[in-house]
Amino acid sequence: MLDRDGIRESGDRMDSVPRLQSVGAEPSIHALIGGWPERRSASTRRKVPDPHHDILTPEEVIPFFTALAPGERPIFAAAIFTGLRKSELCGLLKTDVDLAGRRITVCRAYGRPWPKGRKKRIVRIATELVPFIEYALEALPGPWLLPDRKGRMHTPNWKPEKLLRTALRRAGIVTGFLHVCRRKGCGHEQEEKDKTQRLCPKCKMKLWPRAKSRPLRFHELRHTFGSVLIMSGRIWCPCRSSSATRIRRSPRRPTHTSRSTTCSPR
Repeated sequence: MLDRDGIRESGDRMDSVPRLQSVGAEPSIHALIGGWPERRSASTRRKVPDPHHDILTPEEVIPFFTALAPGERPIFAAAIFTGLRKSELCGLLKTDVDLAGRRITVCRAYGRPWPKGRKKRIVRIATELVPFIEYALEALPGPWLLPDRKGRMHTPNWKPEKLLRTALRRAGIVTGFLHVCRRKGCGHEQEEKDKTQRLCPKCKMKLWPRAKSRPLRFHELRHTFGSVLIMSGRIWCPCRSSSATRIRRSPRRPTHTSRSTTCSPR
């Protein structure tokens, strides 16, 4: 039987109401009042379209790194050239790096002693990533490979999108410009493709252009490395072994390529 709080005792184990409902146990009074949800058959599955991931093209990678501060480049470079998740990057220790063997051991996510999937794995260090790893080992303080400014591990509340989009605006990787009138009481705004100086149509004052960065997320950087290799015509084997992201073998959807570049596997 269930008690008043909807919890049943089974020996030394306490089972919650959702778990009991999933195995078909006796419902609680709360479940009887609300009614049972309709059960879907196993063959009925909702079709979800494939999400579109925005990536950096090969021509945009170098200007992006140039716009970043030296202490901010290693973690963004590791995200691009390894394909690791943010939690796995923040949980890397300096002892997890074998620079002579060109490999990184991924064995934790943040402070947890295991990564996503609970499987330890080895990721190769690409040649382009070596100088960033060397800088992180020598210059960054603390035992963590990619720490914050005080040498501490980045917490799950860390939001790198602000740094990412600021660097994109500095590098000129934008979608357009928002021209704003700063005169008090006017507030006129208009979107344009360039930052040419314009006048406000209301008060004839100068409009100040503000760059609009691409809505690129930090998670989408892990899709960039494999996509850049595909677009540049590299073979598939190094792409799969160097990146922690699984690359589909189907030539229809190999990875996320840019709209202006398509390349089929050789």
